[in-house]
Amino acid sequence: KKSVINLSYFLVCFNGFLWLFSEAIVMSSKMAEAALFWARMFYIGVSLLPPSMYFFSVAWLKQLQKRKYVVAFTYCLGVMFSSLFFLTSEVIGVKRYYFGFFDELTGYLSGAFMVFFFAVSVLFFWTLAKAYRLETIPIKKIQLRHVLIGFILCFLLGITEYLPTFGIELYPIGSTAVLVLAVAIARAIIRYKLMEIETVIHKTIAWFLTHTVLVMPLAGLLYFTQSWYTCLPTAGMFIYLGGVLLSSLFFVKMFQPKVDHFFQRARTDIENVLNQFSDELIHLKGLGELVNKITDTIINTLYPNHVIFLLYNDRTKKLAAVGGIHWAVNISLQLDPEDSFLVWLAKNNRIINHDFVELDPRFEPIREQAEEYFQQIKAILVIPLVLNEKLIGVINLGRKGNLKPYRALDYQFLSQLKNHATIALSNSLVYDRVEELVKIRTEELVQTQKQLIQSEKLATLGT
Repeated sequence: KKSVINLSYFLVCFNGFLWLFSEAIVMSSKMAEAALFWARMFYIGVSLLPPSMYFFSVAWLKQLQKRKYVVAFTYCLGVMFSSLFFLTSEVIGVKRYYFGFFDELTGYLSGAFMVFFFAVSVLFFWTLAKAYRLETIPIKKIQLRHVLIGFILCFLLGITEYLPTFGIELYPIGSTAVLVLAVAIARAIIRYKLMEIETVIHKTIAWFLTHTVLVMPLAGLLYFTQSWYTCLPTAGMFIYLGGVLLSSLFFVKMFQPKVDHFFQRARTDIENVLNQFSDELIHLKGLGELVNKITDTIINTLYPNHVIFLLYNDRTKKLAAVGGIHWAVNISLQLDPEDSFLVWLAKNNRIINHDFVELDPRFEPIREQAEEYFQQIKAILVIPLVLNEKLIGVINLGRKGNLKPYRALDYQFLSQLKNHATIALSNSLVYDRVEELVKIRTEELVQTQKQLIQSEKLATLGT
């Protein structure tokens, strides 16, 4: 999905890649001329990384409209310094250390670059820290804390790469800094749903497969030809590496659709289930069959250990448990739709996960009633069926049989299913109500006819 947040995060990742990739080439170079060229490429990534981090922070925090000119200004400075690294030799140089060539900042402009780098980085951390201090939603506060800690540790480890500039010979540990950030972000994703977990996992596995099939052969090619291309002039080395990268991109273009197809298979399967469910709705007869179909579809797709289906009853004015092939509650269970939690459900019309009731401040007014409901129903997910702000039913799901949490893809499936189910149930309830009224009216007419016949008989006897 295209969004400004995705774009900003891509820029952070791309500039981080440019930093580490160029650094690896610099350290493996045999000639100072080639090392200097890649050192300049290295500092393009370093120059644009703080602006990209700041761009990501304001985009994620929904402050971009207010800070767009600041973002643009930081990028202008980053592009200016990136240009200076190529236009002048007074900013950057290379020196051989025990681990190979490495870059070092030189000249008076290096001081200006350091001020820019640290100033934009401080602005980034100040933005996140301020958002963390003002955040009132507990789970978002936890997400912010993990992101902030991850970036702080990454920054502290990353800036050690400036130490050779000051005469301190320390092996570069930039890759370790990125690993620390990745672990912190991964923890926030998995435990606190920082990002869309399925997308992240799929992209990670896709990256791993691409790395195995493509990057390892590429790394092998570069390793075994290193002694040859590092002795080439800068132009020849650039042409060779550029050709290898272009060939790799061509291969990725051919390979990536197969990876995407593989990882989108679950989404395709769920879409097929929903299409089949919609097609079969028109063939169902009666409310009981419809309830059974909805319940069976959920069980056969998500495998919850139980499903409890509550439906509004016009006679009793209560939400009553209804059964079918699969149901796990006493049929006598009835709930008052005027209960504060059920009223909240009707008003908000959103799927509720029990795990978030304690964390989300939006549940504060009805937290106690919500906890009582979940305890009574023994559910993990509550799916309200709302039409025109009226709660006509509630589907309650227990834990999955495999004890895994419900995924984002499961929520998408249930959201679409509940829309179809709500309309179908509403039509079925109206039909049943009309049928019931017709039956009552028919019985009244039969009774009236009997009374008329009886009256005619009495009148005949009277004459």
